[in-house]
Amino acid sequence: EPDGTDGQQVLRLSDGSRLAVDYTVLCLGHIEARLTDERRSYAELSREPGVEYLPPCLPAETPVNHLKPGEPVIFRGSPNTSACARAAAKKAARPHPHRRPLQ
Repeated sequence: EPDGTDGQQVLRLSDGSRLAVDYTVLCLGHIEARLTDERRSYAELSREPGVEYLPPCLPAETPVNHLKPGEPVIFRGSPNTSACARAAAKKAARPHPHRRPLQ
């Protein structure tokens, strides 16, 4: 609720109580520490030539700089990390050919 005292936010907790706060941070999701059987099978497939599997991780920390333009890639999203976020990270990692370095 935005109507707290002195510009604060008011959080309504699940038990109905209210808490006035200066800042609110919404944290979503988690990354599993162990590979599931399904993800382990993907890792096994990545032993094939030309196949690479990156286990679940934060999109901004996904190592994608080694991928070359035109290379076929599959980004698989999950409930907590969207394929769009990974694609955006990939695009941001590429140099911009239409830009020149400052001289």
